[in-house]
Amino acid sequence: MANPHPVHNGGNYVLNSITRTEADLTMLERRDLVQRMMLARMTQGAMAAKIGCSVQTIASDVAWVKENWKQRLAQRYDEWTMEELSKLDALEEALWPGAMSGKPHVVERVVQLMDHRAKLLGLYAPTRQKMQVVTDDLLDQMIEAERRKLEQLADARGTERRQAIGAGGSQG
Repeated sequence: MANPHPVHNGGNYVLNSITRTEADLTMLERRDLVQRMMLARMTQGAMAAKIGCSVQTIASDVAWVKENWKQRLAQRYDEWTMEELSKLDALEEALWPGAMSGKPHVVERVVQLMDHRAKLLGLYAPTRQKMQVVTDDLLDQMIEAERRKLEQLADARGTERRQAIGAGGSQG
C-alpha cells in the first residue's frame, strides 16, 4: 500500500508514489506537513519557506493543528473516563452483595470505589488556591518597597547608635 502521507524528496513531496511540487499540495496535505514540521520544532518562517506559502497560511495551519490535537485529546480522555467508569461499575456490582450484608472491609472498598468515581467525574468542589502573577512592574514595586524598608531600618539603627553614643558621652 502506498504511503498516504507526503514525504519530502528533494524540493518536492512524494504522495502515493506521485511527485508533487509544493504548489500542488492540498490543504490537508499541507496541514499534515505543518504538523510534522511542528513536531520537528521548525519555526513558522522555516515551514513557510519549505512549503512555499505565506507565514499567515502557516500560522492558520498551526492553529488548526493545535485545535485538532485538543479535540482528539478530549475525545480520548472521554473514552478513557467512560472505560474507567465501566470498570468501577463492574467492581461495585460484584462487591455490592458483600457490602449490603455488612462486611466492613467490603463496605470500605465500595466507598473507595464511589470516592474514585466522584473524583473521575469532578464532583468534588475544587480547592481554592491563591495565586499571584508577578509581572516585571510588580516585581520592581516589591523590590522598591523592600529597599525602602531597609533604608528605614538603617536610618532607625543609625539614630539609635547616635543616641547611644550621645548618651554614653554625656555620662563620662
